[in-house]
Amino acid sequence: MEYEVVSSREFRSNMKKYLDLADEGKTIFIKRIGGRIYRLGVPSKLPEGFMAKVEKPTVCEHGKEAGDCLVVWCKFNSNNLPH
Repeated sequence: MEYEVVSSREFRSNMKKYLDLADEGKTIFIKRIGGRIYRLGVPSKLPEGFMAKVEKPTVCEHGKEAGDCLVVWCKFNSNNLPH
């Protein structure tokens, strides 16, 4: 098995490169701080009709029609705390 181990920072910086390598059959191990490791391997396709099963919200959390409300999160805004 061909594989490569990269840091999460390296993966983020060169995502296309590593996704292309995965497309070619190479396994990519992504190592994070704390010893967590993730494996990027065989590309796959979603099952037929998968996206049709995903429910799209019609109303936002403010009761507005979907698409009429834009909510932007900022870690410095205390009003952004989870509900």
